[in-house]
Parts: sequence; C-alpha cells; structure tokens
Amino acid sequence: MRRTWELVSVEEARRRLEALFPEAARPGEEQVPLDEALGRVLSRVVEARRALPGFDRSTVDGYAVRSADVAAATPENPARLRRVGGVAMGEPARVAVGPGQAVEVPTGGVLPPGADAVVMYEETRRPEISEGGGAPGQDPAPRETWVEVLEAVPAGANRMGAQEDVRPGERLLLPGRRLRPQDLGLLAALGELEPWVRRRPTVALLSTGDELVPPAAELGPGQVRDMNGTTLAALCRQAGAKPVAMGIVPDTREALDAAVAQAWRSADLVLISGGSSVGERDHAREAVEALPGARVVVHGVAVRPGKPTLVALAGGKLLYGLPGHPVSAMVIFHLFVRPALEHLLGVQHFGPGLPPVRARLTRSIRTAGRREDYWRAQLLQDERGWVAEPIVSKSGAISSMVKGDGLFRVPAGVGELPEGAWVEVEPFAFWAGA
Repeated sequence: MRRTWELVSVEEARRRLEALFPEAARPGEEQVPLDEALGRVLSRVVEARRALPGFDRSTVDGYAVRSADVAAATPENPARLRRVGGVAMGEPARVAVGPGQAVEVPTGGVLPPGADAVVMYEETRRPEISEGGGAPGQDPAPRETWVEVLEAVPAGANRMGAQEDVRPGERLLLPGRRLRPQDLGLLAALGELEPWVRRRPTVALLSTGDELVPPAAELGPGQVRDMNGTTLAALCRQAGAKPVAMGIVPDTREALDAAVAQAWRSADLVLISGGSSVGERDHAREAVEALPGARVVVHGVAVRPGKPTLVALAGGKLLYGLPGHPVSAMVIFHLFVRPALEHLLGVQHFGPGLPPVRARLTRSIRTAGRREDYWRAQLLQDERGWVAEPIVSKSGAISSMVKGDGLFRVPAGVGELPEGAWVEVEPFAFWAGA
C-alpha cells in the first residue's frame, strides 16, 4: 500500500528526536595524545595536579624592585636604584632585592626575593654619570650599575604570584568540552599529555538509487555521481564522528533491507541517503522497520528543502532517512543529525552549529509559505554591519550550498520578507568569518 506523509513541524521533529536521546547508546571513552586531541570531546574532568605558575614571575621585561622605594618617583624626580644583578630565563634568582636596589628580569623570569613589583624598561632610564665618578653622594661606580625609575608602581605591579593562575585541585575543563588550541596549551602546561575523550561515534553511510555511480566512474545516460556520500562523510567528520562508507545500494527492497541491517549492526548511527519519500521505489522506511524493535518517530517534516526526512530508533541506535537531493540532505543534517551526534559525544550546549549571525537582507524574497523554509545566504558586511545575500537556486542545486555561508529560517505562513528585513543566519562550520 502506498504510504502518505505524516508531516510534523521542525520544532516537533526536534522534540521527537530529542525524546529518543536517553535511549541512544553513547560510545565509550579513550585516551589520545595531545597532537590528536584537537576537536575531541572531553569525557572526564581535568583537575590541576600542580600550580601555574609554580613560582613568582615577572610579566614584563624590566627591573624587579621594592614598591616602597619608587612610591614617589616621577620623571622630574626619579628614584635612583642600584642594579645588583639580573635573572636568566629558566633559572632561579641568585640575588635578592634589598632597599634601594633593582634586579633586571625578563618576561616570565623568576621574581627575586625582596621584590614586590616590576618596573618596565620604558619607565626607566640610565643616569648620566660624570667621568671618573659615581652618582652624586655615592661612591664612584660604573654607569651600568644604576637605574632611574620614572614612574611609581604599586605592590604587585607586573608580576604574577605562584598559583595565581591555576591552583592545585582546581577544576579547569569539564566533560563535554570540545578541545580548542588554547585548551591543548593548558593541558601541555599541566603535563596532561593524554586526555580522556569520547570515542568518535561511527556513522554508516548508505546511498540508494539506480541512477548513482561512484565519483570515480564515467557517467552513462541518466547517471549521476554520488555526491551525498562524500558530503555526508565530511559533515560527520566535522561534527566529530567517524564515517563508514557502505556504498551505493540499488532501489530494491531486498537490497536495501540487507544493506540497512548490515549498517545497523556495524555502526552507532545510520544515514540512508535517498529512498525516504513515499514513492513505489522508496524503501527506506520499510528497511528500517524490518530491524528488531525499530520505532519510526518522524516521517515527513514541514520544511523546505528536506520534506522526505525519516527519524527512527532501533536497538539503541538512531537511523535517518535523508532526502536524495544534496541541498536537502545537507540542510537536514544541519537541523537533525549534527545535534544527535553532539549528544552522543556529550557536547555541552549542543545544537545545529555555530551561534547565529543577525543580518539584514540585501533584497526581498518570496516563499510558498506553507512550510518552514531554509534559505542559503552569503554573509557580507557594509558600513552598518552584517548583511545576508539570499541565494536563489532550483531544487538539488549543490552550488547554492557552495556559495552560501549559512542558512536562515523563514517561518511557515510568511510569504515574503522585504529588503532590509532582519534574519538570523546559522553559519556553516568553517565559515570564513567565524
């Protein structure tokens, strides 16, 4: 019997998807070296086992001093101090600062005992010493043993105390955090060289359609290369998952049943590209429902592009039927698949992607108005801020995604948006303006 659509709104489809999350089995955890940890998701708390810094240090190049000795210093009446030594990088301070004394220190160098502040080089000068003598009232001495401080500095200026940055036992990074370059730097400073992260969920990718051939094949009449397999694999990697290519499946019930069952057994999540509509040669739903305990919660979303969308759960694993049109498949991945992958990874604040960019439309647009509509847009800037250039294309035109920087939503029932209307553009990951 021919099926009919069971259309639900995007909001309702998301609600039904998220209701499945407690039943979706998450992958385990593993330790990885730091040079492989970028973008991975922490599975355990990172707690400092040592202090940062481990010693009092200077935050500028200059002279370590006692703030009381320079409290009244001005360019007209500088404080004159005797330079009694210097600190080398990576070595302990071998001299202390006494009354009326200064010790030269580099940025990051150990602060010598007795000093409670550091004066930058720019706020000092070397005094002029008359030939054969020292400073007035002082014993003769070489010129370089004296320094004049031109500005007062308070106690604590230009220094960082031991443990001031990180204290032992401090909780620094929490589970669910995607590791960024600066996070890896902190881990390196702490000596945490193999953080615990979530294993990447495996995603089985199936493309179905008698017209499809591999990207490397020569095209015959009526044939097209399978671009969804490549695109969806890249989107999975970008989201932190590990794609598993299961190949192209013919448009027969028997072939798709076997391929879906194999994919379901071998991966944490299954994406079926094509066959998710309600035509006579669309068998994705039947193939999913043939799995033990399968439960279809969405078949049809009131969205453009992406109406023929299927969401199901079987044996603790999520399965999706995605539209065969490349643009539709990418939009549905953005709306429904990426949030599920981020849930499996335990990502904090998971959602469709990067925070939206508020922008003004460069021209008016018209929509059918019956379904929620997602437009591709290029993000540009003018003298007033961000603007969104809508990209008009026919169904299935992959170039609209290539030209676009993100998507903006037009609610159902809105037939037109005028030039200058404000929209919220959800950027694609790796958008150049991010």
